[in-house]
Amino acid sequence: MLKYLLKRIIWIIPTLWFITSVVFILSKLIPGDTFSSEENASTGNLQQDREAYQHYLRRTGQDVPLFYVSLHTLAEPDTLYRLFSVQEYSLAKRMIWQYGNWPAIASYMEKLRVLQQHIRSSTLLLPDKKTISAQTDALWQTSKPEQIQRLFSKLEDQLDSVPSTNLLRDNLQAAEKAFVTVTSTQSPYLNFIPALSWHGVQNQYHQWIKGLLRGSLGESYRDARPVVEIISEAIFPTLLLTILTVLIVFSLAILLNIFIVHEDFSAWRKPVLTVLYMLDTVPVFLIALLLLIFLASGDSLNVLPVYGLGDTSTDEFWLQSLLVYVYYLLLPALCLSIANLPYVTVQLYQAMQETATSDFIITARAKGVMEIGIVARHILRNALLPLITLFTGFFPALLGGALVIEVIFAIPGMGSLLVDSILARDFPLILGIVLVLAFIKVMSHIVADMLYYLADPRVRF
Repeated sequence: MLKYLLKRIIWIIPTLWFITSVVFILSKLIPGDTFSSEENASTGNLQQDREAYQHYLRRTGQDVPLFYVSLHTLAEPDTLYRLFSVQEYSLAKRMIWQYGNWPAIASYMEKLRVLQQHIRSSTLLLPDKKTISAQTDALWQTSKPEQIQRLFSKLEDQLDSVPSTNLLRDNLQAAEKAFVTVTSTQSPYLNFIPALSWHGVQNQYHQWIKGLLRGSLGESYRDARPVVEIISEAIFPTLLLTILTVLIVFSLAILLNIFIVHEDFSAWRKPVLTVLYMLDTVPVFLIALLLLIFLASGDSLNVLPVYGLGDTSTDEFWLQSLLVYVYYLLLPALCLSIANLPYVTVQLYQAMQETATSDFIITARAKGVMEIGIVARHILRNALLPLITLFTGFFPALLGGALVIEVIFAIPGMGSLLVDSILARDFPLILGIVLVLAFIKVMSHIVADMLYYLADPRVRF
């Protein structure tokens, strides 16, 4: 048994590495920009925006390639990740696919940046500046030659109609010439020739793995706090809520099954199972709403708190703080318990019914053994192995349900943290949460193996 457990524990490492590596790669391939937030709003100065963006990339470790190697076409440079924004990156990708000559495309984009910056810093009247800036911004949205030429013509007419400087006209002409070079030297066939670039250990994945081996999950994109610190603050309410729910669900499921399997109460079996089947169709958010109305509303019983975890002082004894948390988590735990009780009860009932038809149970009843002893000592005990199997998948799944309940009841746990991190595109925090949930899932299987052995020492692995 010990040898088997050690083998399973060793297998945890590659399993967690694979899961988190997949999530890491996918998080980097999701389109969008993690820099586009209120705290990183544009200053109106293109150079300052670029410097702020570069500083942000260095702070978050995104100023290096994604992986050790990159597979791309011969038309694409291996430094495309250095572009300032998603807008520039998207335009570069479209123009590379259409024209294939990166040096000319890079020169054209640089001329557009210069033109854009000079328009922003010009002394044009505000209405004229807005109109011209809108036309310039539109150049970043298209790679089609007819649209670009039309925008250039509009810009020329607008600059001629306002008292603009020669510098703006020169910048516009330079951008037009650069685009003519792009179209005249295009080589789209390069997009069909593959190329492989080696980046060495200076890449995002290597930095992430190094931090993981040191016990660091990186820093949050939002507030630069360590991810481990943020998760450690949020995991306790989630685990406490999950443990409370497990205790309630399995206790009620065992008691209900002892009741309905008992021959003396067989008349109650069908009504109880019918109610459970009906309850299983009710969504968890509706159960939460009903419990809030009947148990936490001022117009009804109002015996349980509605949201949060209450106020606990650091000077309080730990048991006192724990009791406060349990009191505030009782309503969410009850909601989760009602939502999951039908499934667990029915699964356990089927296992106990299968055992109840065994020969040794029939023999025990024929010998006059008390029914409660048969159910509690024989039927329930032999149904423990299916119950353990049920627990293995139930506990991680319950964590997923707890994430939803935490959002409904405003509990500052892993669920609220996950939702906030997804909305903020805080990928280091998302990776950390996925790693913790994957670890709990894997550990639940190991705990199940240990429980199998304790329930039946004859089990061999």
